[in-house]
Amino acid sequence: MGIFNLIFGSQNNGGEIPQSFRTIPILEATRIFSSEETKALKQLEKRRKIDKKNSLKAYESLISIDTNETEITKAHQKYLASIAGNDLKQALEAGKTTKKITKVRNRIEGIRERLR
Repeated sequence: MGIFNLIFGSQNNGGEIPQSFRTIPILEATRIFSSEETKALKQLEKRRKIDKKNSLKAYESLISIDTNETEITKAHQKYLASIAGNDLKQALEAGKTTKKITKVRNRIEGIRERLR
């Protein structure tokens, strides 16, 4: 799972959500750019367009994965609830059976007492 460690790191960030994402810092003052800076910014812009396309696809996948995992969790919780309900039904039936057996044993004991 090397790629996932690369993407998510070795540990969860504790659910912290960054407020913004910036490749370059915000310019605090007006300035003039050189032709080299302009070319470099244009190259970065092209890379970021590609990055954006890839990132949007990746986030769509992450959303889909999370949605699917949520559905799996939901199905598992439904299963656990069903098991709990069935356990209750079985316990109630066992109680009814125990009650019937006790009644029958008491009747048999009563008959034996009368026969003595």
